[in-house]
Amino acid sequence: MKSSVEQIKERLSIVDVVGSYIKLEGSGSNYKARCPFHNEKTPSFFVSPDRGSFYCFGCGAKGDIFSFVEDFEGLDFLGSLKVLADRAGVVLKFENQKEKTEREKLYAVLEEAANFFDNKLKSNGAAKEYLKGRGVKDETIIDFRIGYAPDSWRELMEYLTGRGISVDALISAGLIKKTQKGVETTYYDTFRRRIMFPISDSAGRIVAFSGRIFPEMSKDENEMPKYVNSPETEVFDKSSILFGYDRAKGDIRKKDYCLLVEGQFDLIMCHQAGYRNAVATSGTALTAGHLEKIKRLTENLLMAFDGDKAGISASKRAVSLALSQGLNVKIAHLENGLDPADLIKQDEKSWKKVISESKYIVDFYVDTLLQSNLPPHTFSKEVRKSILPLIKMIKSPIDLARHVKSLSFKCDIREESLWEELKGITENYEEPVTKENPVKKKVLSRSDSIEAKIAGIIFSQEQKENTVIDISEVKERLNKIAGERNRDRIEAMYKMDKEALSLKAEILYQDDTVLLKEIQDLLNLLEEQYLKEEFVETMEKLSKAEKIGNQGDIEKILQKCTDISSRLNTLKTSS
Repeated sequence: MKSSVEQIKERLSIVDVVGSYIKLEGSGSNYKARCPFHNEKTPSFFVSPDRGSFYCFGCGAKGDIFSFVEDFEGLDFLGSLKVLADRAGVVLKFENQKEKTEREKLYAVLEEAANFFDNKLKSNGAAKEYLKGRGVKDETIIDFRIGYAPDSWRELMEYLTGRGISVDALISAGLIKKTQKGVETTYYDTFRRRIMFPISDSAGRIVAFSGRIFPEMSKDENEMPKYVNSPETEVFDKSSILFGYDRAKGDIRKKDYCLLVEGQFDLIMCHQAGYRNAVATSGTALTAGHLEKIKRLTENLLMAFDGDKAGISASKRAVSLALSQGLNVKIAHLENGLDPADLIKQDEKSWKKVISESKYIVDFYVDTLLQSNLPPHTFSKEVRKSILPLIKMIKSPIDLARHVKSLSFKCDIREESLWEELKGITENYEEPVTKENPVKKKVLSRSDSIEAKIAGIIFSQEQKENTVIDISEVKERLNKIAGERNRDRIEAMYKMDKEALSLKAEILYQDDTVLLKEIQDLLNLLEEQYLKEEFVETMEKLSKAEKIGNQGDIEKILQKCTDISSRLNTLKTSS
């Protein structure tokens, strides 16, 4: 019986998979696009339908459908397997349960916890009434798997350990905490008396929870936080996980913008109202990792943060970071301290109006400033302090010029003056380096680069029925040039990149006539490179022989230098 991986590859082509994430255009028998893993203007990312693989000439990213989904969505292999299996309609079966990785065990533990919380909500009428009062429908509760953590110190722990799950596994999953009382070690549930929201990764696997206090706090319980989130674990990195991203990614691509909100209820009510392209920061600060995920799907970000002071402050920080990442940022303005969840519950039409009237961030701040009726001197100071630094962060020269022109018109300030002010402003954010960004390519030496091209041509030709070049002849010449020791090194070095080198060769040398000439030119260049290196080594030996005064060695070395020079001249003449 075929493996799950084989079944998925049979049902999904690499063109279909990659093409569902980024726009591909034909290039001979292959496809090309701008690479999603690094910034570029000219497409250097190629997809080969025949090989079922991709390769980027710009950053070196390469692989098959699984590695593409891993890199694009920030998943591990099993996560990409789940995403593609769901898409292909393949049922995953893991035959040997004993061989489960530690990560798989954590996913299983968290899934059990979600079931526990789900059942507890079903039996808690007050919690269900609270959710109903917030405007959350029964089908939404089921869809988002909202649950309840009972008012008990150890009920979850006792339930899960009773099902054979170890205390260590519960600690690793962030579901219980350890405390020391004298010599005695005790444990207690992380979440107690809370409405529970499961947080999933891009593949839809539960990786953490967020819990909102319920019932509401009494006066003597004010020290209890309103929300408690899971601690970071092996499967939960709060700087890269966005609440609702697994559900929203398809609609973000389709609608070509991402709606960013703050809280769990905001997110849930947005989806319930049909805004399924919404994601939430879920009580954590927006990070470069979050924005990297969003930017791979769209360059357009619409922020709808709470209308209170905390929400406005959070939006300002988020705006600066988003602009520094090259995103087009709009603001949906919420008045009177309302949050999206409250407004949607009160009046969905008003929410739709807020979204439709959203403004680009610079226009929003300019219009807000104009409404403040500040004295001219104070107004100019605020423009320099608040508006110009935002404009400075805009990456597109066209958008930058548009905003300067608009600011000049609205505020009656000469464009020349604004441009002059902009010159003296330093950006607050540098382009962040995130773990999602691929590692920079190793810079190859000239001989390494030539060897890689030759190896790619050999690998590519070996897989064809009708070869254009005589492979044995090329290998024999390569052996003579590189020698036995270097030949083994070359083979070992490039075999691991066989697919990528083959694809690169096919893209570069689609014309057979070009390929025949190119392989000879490459072999000549490689021999020339080796001879130059040998000439330098030989001259060093000559210098040592002259110091010692060994006349016999000097004559032999001089003859070798002459032979190398003669061969180099021959190669230059023939090229």
